Parts: sequence; structure tokens; C-alpha cells
Amino acid sequence: MKKQENSVLLRDFGEWIRNERERKELSQTEVADELGLHQTYYGKIELAKREVDLTTAMSICRVLGLDLSDFIKTHM
Repeated sequence: MKKQENSVLLRDFGEWIRNERERKELSQTEVADELGLHQTYYGKIELAKREVDLTTAMSICRVLGLDLSDFIKTHM
């Protein structure tokens, strides 16, 4: 995958999880605590400033009640 395509995916994933977090009225700290991550690290994922591995992406989706396959279907 090209670097530019990867950047777009990271940005879109970050927006997707941020929108759902905000819709559920959760703070970044609440989500990060549930994941066992530092809030700063989680915030960088939402801002696409940090790459996310598959395990972490799946954990984020679990906490937010999202289905990662929905994101993949619309972005791949």
C-alpha cells in the first residue's frame, strides 16, 4: 500500500472512531482507560498521527461497539 493511501486510511479510521466516541459521549480518557492505553496515544490514533495495528483497531472497535469489517468494506 502506498504511503498516501495509508495516510488516508489512518485519517478515515481516526475520524470514524472519533465520531462514534463523541456520539456515545465518551471522552478519549474513558476509551483509553478501557483499552489500557494512555490518553495521548489514543488521541494520536484519532488524529492519524499514530499507526494502529490490527489487534488495537479491533480492541477500539470492541470498546466503541463498532464492527471493523464495516470500516474495511467501505474503505478497501
